[in-house]
Amino acid sequence: MSSREGSRICVRLESWGLIKREKILCDGRWTYRIKSTRKPPSIGSILGAPCITCAQAGSMCASGNEISPENCDTLEKWILTSQVGGEVAGESKAQVDLGKEA
Repeated sequence: MSSREGSRICVRLESWGLIKREKILCDGRWTYRIKSTRKPPSIGSILGAPCITCAQAGSMCASGNEISPENCDTLEKWILTSQVGGEVAGESKAQVDLGKEA
């Protein structure tokens, strides 16, 4: 790939908001440092998921089987009670605070 092709690709990615170009001087020549605008995925979003420790997850649990994510009560309960942005999913902050006081 030529530098012209690379530059055009970078301009396109920047216009889509996927990267940010920062003009820098390196060894007496102007160039661009390219940085991603997306954050890498966090493992925090799946910490505590019951599937990680479920004995049936590896061999028996699959979409369309008798045991599947679509009909797993444990997974459903975890999703409904997991923390999302500091709040319990499906509840407002006021409901969460009231639940703690009771």
